Amino acid sequence: MTSLRRCSSGIRWMACASVAVALVAGCDKPHMSMDDMKPPARPMELDKLNMMAGHWTDSYEMTIGNQPPIKTTGMATREWCCNNRFLSERYEGKMPDGTMMTGMGMWTWDAEDKVYRSWWFDSWGSMAEGTATWDESKRTWTMRGKSENPTTGEESSGKGMMRVVDDQTMEWQWTECDGWGKPTMSMKGTSRKASMNR
Repeated sequence: MTSLRRCSSGIRWMACASVAVALVAGCDKPHMSMDDMKPPARPMELDKLNMMAGHWTDSYEMTIGNQPPIKTTGMATREWCCNNRFLSERYEGKMPDGTMMTGMGMWTWDAEDKVYRSWWFDSWGSMAEGTATWDESKRTWTMRGKSENPTTGEESSGKGMMRVVDDQTMEWQWTECDGWGKPTMSMKGTSRKASMNR
């Protein structure tokens, strides 16, 4: 009887071991060769970002808290990089106190989540990331983002829109809110495409 139990136990162990080996073997992917290492096809959704490419001049109005609005200007250059999979941006603008602020950003298409993604970094130490959707019928981008105040470390959120008036003009607005959802800053302005020889 004891030997029968041992035999039965041994059969169960062998069966479990066989299943485990089969599972591991089934999960083992074939090794890739250099010939297999090719980039996926470029998503056609990236072409929607072409409307932002080029040299642009910005004129906009900024409101911080309850202070009166301040008018200021800036310039942006956006161009394709990484085999036309990311639209890079370099920006410089005049702040309300007259000092210059520089920044850089990146846009791309997230094929898995079906959304456009963006990142932003500037000379104040700010870092932000966001998402955007495009409405063809309204020719409008709707954007949302999150950032962190480089001075206080507090997180904030923002939302805005950018309407493509024509090939040379975009109108936009953006509102930044604190962690409680209270608006802390708002901007609205117009971007106009500039000559390549600016």
